Amino acid sequence: MTKLYTDTSANLPLALLREYDIAVIPFSYTVNGVAEDYSEETDFDGKAFYDAMRRGAEVKTSMVNPATAAAFFERALAQGNDVLYVGMSGGISGTAHAAALAAEELREKYPHAKIMTIDTYAASLGEGLQVLEAAELLRAGRSFEEVGDRILARRPHMCQFFTVDDLNYLKRGGRISGAAALVGSVFGDTFSNILLICVAAPLSYLTLKVGPVEQCSLILLALTVVGSISGSSILKGILCAGVGILLATVGVSGTTGAMRFTFENENLMSGIALIPMVIGLLCLPEVIHQACSGIRKTFEQQFDLSGENGRLSWQEIKSRIPVLLRSSIIGSVIGAMPGLGASPAAYMAYSEAQRTSKHPEKFGKGAIEGVMAPEAANNAVTGSAMIPLLTLGIPGDDVTAVLMGAFLIQGITPGPNIFFENTTVVYGIFGSLIMCDILLYVIAKLGFRVWVRITQLPKHIIFSTVTIFAFVGTYSINQNLFDILCLILFGILGYGMRRFQFPAGPMIIGFILGPLLESSFDQTMTLSDGSFMIFLTHPFSVVLLLLTVAAVFSIARARLRRSKIAQLAQEG
Repeated sequence: MTKLYTDTSANLPLALLREYDIAVIPFSYTVNGVAEDYSEETDFDGKAFYDAMRRGAEVKTSMVNPATAAAFFERALAQGNDVLYVGMSGGISGTAHAAALAAEELREKYPHAKIMTIDTYAASLGEGLQVLEAAELLRAGRSFEEVGDRILARRPHMCQFFTVDDLNYLKRGGRISGAAALVGSVFGDTFSNILLICVAAPLSYLTLKVGPVEQCSLILLALTVVGSISGSSILKGILCAGVGILLATVGVSGTTGAMRFTFENENLMSGIALIPMVIGLLCLPEVIHQACSGIRKTFEQQFDLSGENGRLSWQEIKSRIPVLLRSSIIGSVIGAMPGLGASPAAYMAYSEAQRTSKHPEKFGKGAIEGVMAPEAANNAVTGSAMIPLLTLGIPGDDVTAVLMGAFLIQGITPGPNIFFENTTVVYGIFGSLIMCDILLYVIAKLGFRVWVRITQLPKHIIFSTVTIFAFVGTYSINQNLFDILCLILFGILGYGMRRFQFPAGPMIIGFILGPLLESSFDQTMTLSDGSFMIFLTHPFSVVLLLLTVAAVFSIARARLRRSKIAQLAQEG
């Protein structure tokens, strides 16, 4: 009889492990220096583990040593069983090597037993799927050798892709070079800013020829895309965008002059202020969450900066300029599309860099190209995201939505006319972006250790300070206590949305684009005498509407496919 072993990295649920009689060699890890109890009979709480990392906790894992692996294997060998270990990639952890050493030692003690250790070249579900295949083959009565040969033959054909919210996760794990990340960031950001300067003005001239019909269809496309790709649920994203549009209707109608949703409250006659809403939805929920999680326990963190010199030679940079250029172009194109954001850009850039690399096997093991590519694409999104904002008046993400709000507060309306009415402001922005690129490199090089130390301040002080600034900043705009009330209400709403995984970004963008959508729709209906057929008589409008339908359909199909795959994996 063959006993099948794996490790914690396989991420297989306990029920599935018991069903197939798979033994798990558990990893040990600490959170903020505190060891977490985990055994082979305990379900690994992956959500809690990764949530702790997102909150800034210092999480450390340790590989299984040969003695531990030998102790687990010997349980089966002592009962006369053979041992087959299917484990985590040796390029990520030394556990596979430790298991191989343990097997070599035990072969001398149990010369008649069959012992095989297999490095899957994978982790997480990629490893888990190979473990399940081995279990299925054993259950089907295949021999020890057949099962081993099958897994060895299949492992080169297992492809895994992953993305991260922040490269700091990889940096803290020692998987990436801080210098490579910095070079990629500065290069991508500079490239996209230059692209913005070159194309924004010509595009704005073209958009002046776009009428209210096309503008209405374009805003509808932007809202649909932003709503559909934000968060884990299309319905939740679109619903939040719709709520944002509804909130934008509060106050006096700009078209008819009618009072809407004011409830006879004079503070609502001018509508809901943008700043209390943005701060309430984006800032206060995080503060409330951290307070509820226990700030002192969760956030005490130390950084080891001794090995970071922040240096790359000119030859190292020069040889990777083609990678930086390709990644920056990818990020710039993705950034110019409303709603897509940095994650798809980083993913596509990484995949392209790996595809064109002469040494793709080094990716995932600290390859400089694998760091530079997603970082360049990620930062290239920043500058190009300004293109739809300045040329069309449509924010493509949360950041540009907040920036658009700042424009509106100052009496500046983003769109094609901004290049003619506020030329000084526009080119002042361009100059500031280039200056930011220079300062990004200088500050990161010279002040890296200083800024990191700030994050080590007691978190109750940091969050208390953030809260004070939020309230003072909100009140200082209009000196109106009603804005403080709105801030508190939106903070509570934002916390509830966070708890139930409703994205705040689509709501903010919907709130900003709502008046523009209403105005263009009213103009369109006036031109057509109330007929919706006008949207089908303008070619550009028809194209935009078809893109809207196609975007929703493709995203829904992709998510349905992913849900089916997840269901099949859960069912084993």
